[in-house]
Amino acid sequence: MQIAIVGGGIAGVAAALALARRGFEAQVFEQSARIEELGAGLQLGPNAVRALQSLGAWERVAPLTVQPRALTVRNGETGAVLSSSDVAAIFERRFGAPYRVAHRGDLMRALVETAKATPGLAFSTGGRVDFAEALPGGGMRLRVAARGAMEPEAVIGADGVRSVIRQAVIGAGPPRRSGYVYFRALLPAARAPEGVSGEDVTVWLLAGVHAVHYPVSAGRQINIVAVAKSDWAGEGWSAMASHEEVQTAFAAACPPLAKLLAAPANWLKWAGAVREPVPGWSKGRAVLIGDAAHPTPPFLAQGAAMALEDAVVLARHAAPGGDIAEAFRTYEADRFARTARMVREAARQGRIYHMDGMMRTLRDLAIRLAPGEATVGRLSWLYAWTPP
Repeated sequence: MQIAIVGGGIAGVAAALALARRGFEAQVFEQSARIEELGAGLQLGPNAVRALQSLGAWERVAPLTVQPRALTVRNGETGAVLSSSDVAAIFERRFGAPYRVAHRGDLMRALVETAKATPGLAFSTGGRVDFAEALPGGGMRLRVAARGAMEPEAVIGADGVRSVIRQAVIGAGPPRRSGYVYFRALLPAARAPEGVSGEDVTVWLLAGVHAVHYPVSAGRQINIVAVAKSDWAGEGWSAMASHEEVQTAFAAACPPLAKLLAAPANWLKWAGAVREPVPGWSKGRAVLIGDAAHPTPPFLAQGAAMALEDAVVLARHAAPGGDIAEAFRTYEADRFARTARMVREAARQGRIYHMDGMMRTLRDLAIRLAPGEATVGRLSWLYAWTPP
């Protein structure tokens, strides 16, 4: 059976790789002229590492990742350290797998290299799937720009939060704005200002905004993400942003953080888009994965991990010659509760990050008093995941 996968991001390439390793023929349709290796940094917890191991990609990914020295939380207005813990030791001890950070481009490159070395997998770039409709009998018709219509034996929608395939499967309309704008930048590690660690994952908490940074590209660069409430409604995730926008949002930043935010040569931005968790990801021989199924707010850094998990679980339920529609339904049943919890917990974490007034004071006190092991322990349901 040949499966068409719409979208060549992490979810799409991982799904193609997982299915090809199970004996399927998989073709990835990506609208860009090539599979993109750009983007921001990302965090790979033990669950993501296990998924990459299951995909046979971890050996290629691991050398491109960085093991952070510590996870540090700081008050973004005073600069005070609220907590700092040895995440490497804690994660290895509790979960038997590492916690790493990486650049999205490095992860994509390793996934694509692994995929290209796997028989039964092909990439089709430069052709946007701009229309999809469900057909009687469980199939789906796709229209590929400049190439015409096609009716694959099965379809996987991995085309993100504004998924064309989702509209044909669920018909839920466009996502709603999250009310946040996300600024991102890369800074050479050698240019990190005094008082800022280029070796830690550091979260800076201020009233209504927060920033996080960590090393990527084998420690040569620092990935910076700054989050603020905003009604900006631009499309895409690589719009140019000005230093003034970032500085205005973080006007209350302490000197080390202010210097860090002023240091990058360029800033990019994207507007957050969200959907409430809803079932119905599968329809006949079509199914959704990754952000097309369950767009995840970034406040627990699990978007990539959930996409990787999806790919592994989907392939485990599918078998060449089997009932692919039943496999898709079983995959959804396996994944829905976990991903719905992730979406809700990530949104809750965002509210905690952006507390103000007395609630913020109490939050900071709770962070100071809680040992790092206990903080990680509360997320055991997340990080202890293993492939089925």
